[in-house]
Amino acid sequence: MKIRCLKSGLLIAVLVFAGSGCSSYKLQTAQIDGAPAKNPIKITENREAYSFVANTYLSVNEKRTLSANIDGHSDVNAYGVYQLNPVQGEKYYTEPANVNNFPFKGNNFFWNIPSVQGGFDIDLALSRHFSINGGLSLSAVNDRNLYGKRAGIAFFTQGQNSAARFDIGLKYQDFFYD
Repeated sequence: MKIRCLKSGLLIAVLVFAGSGCSSYKLQTAQIDGAPAKNPIKITENREAYSFVANTYLSVNEKRTLSANIDGHSDVNAYGVYQLNPVQGEKYYTEPANVNNFPFKGNNFFWNIPSVQGGFDIDLALSRHFSINGGLSLSAVNDRNLYGKRAGIAFFTQGQNSAARFDIGLKYQDFFYD
């Protein structure tokens, strides 16, 4: 009885997976509002235990939009548009045959960056070779505030003519997309 149930279950699973098809999705257009990552540069020099360093920054971006073409866009019609026709009385669309025959040549990825971005970072050395650090940033794109937060730890060492620092951390940054 157990073997018969196992065989039936296996048969049903094979039929379900064999009957289902794989589908792929293609990015038509993406628009993102967000600030580029601003990772602070830390200089490791004469750090003593419990020393504290605070940095502020303000950056101005002259170019407000970055754009690119992402591979995989569907073919388009002669006007450069991916054409779909609505089905009357329904809430879905169908692709007409022999219309979308041309490769897409424009940009389909747009990243709006803030004109001004600011923030501050702190670094507290707990010993001569270990510190904790964090920071906050603020910017705005299209009247929406974008907050960034960062926290981490660092291991560092220095010699007479050289120094090394290894940072590990987490970063959160607000983004909006359409």
